[in-house]
Amino acid sequence: FTGFGSSKRICLFDTLIEQQTTEELVGVIGHEIGHYKKGHIWLGMLLGFMELLLMLFLLSIFISSADLANAFYVSEPSVYFGLVAFGILAAPVQMILGILGNYISRQNEYAADRYGAKLTERPESLANALKKLAKDNLSNLTPPWIQVFVSYSHPTVLMRVRALNQIATKQSSVTP
Repeated sequence: FTGFGSSKRICLFDTLIEQQTTEELVGVIGHEIGHYKKGHIWLGMLLGFMELLLMLFLLSIFISSADLANAFYVSEPSVYFGLVAFGILAAPVQMILGILGNYISRQNEYAADRYGAKLTERPESLANALKKLAKDNLSNLTPPWIQVFVSYSHPTVLMRVRALNQIATKQSSVTP
């Protein structure tokens, strides 16, 4: 997605269009529509704004706290000390917020996959597109779980394809 309001667009790059079949492109577009319909874009912006406010609040504490300055043997709080201390001590907070944000993002990806699969009634189309993208991008299909937990904003392709296959199995068992 790109743009806001009436200028909102789904952008498909020429390489994606060249490498995918029409059905696979429909699966990708269904997934992207899922992000829009589920409000993931607004949620991401809201969470980013809340993170910014939290980090600015912490910075204000670091700049003005006499107790924090004394803990580091600095006679009085200053902007210089506050910035250095914030740069050092804010990293754990950012790591925790990053892990939480990545978890939410992974859940959003699954939700968008489900929405697209339901919308197109062809979950295998998105699964095939994901497989092609993984092959072309040389993606690691089985990274260590801790790496996924800490730093992946998307589930692995293998995890997403398995979830899409479950949807396809449910759809085929319901359809006469």
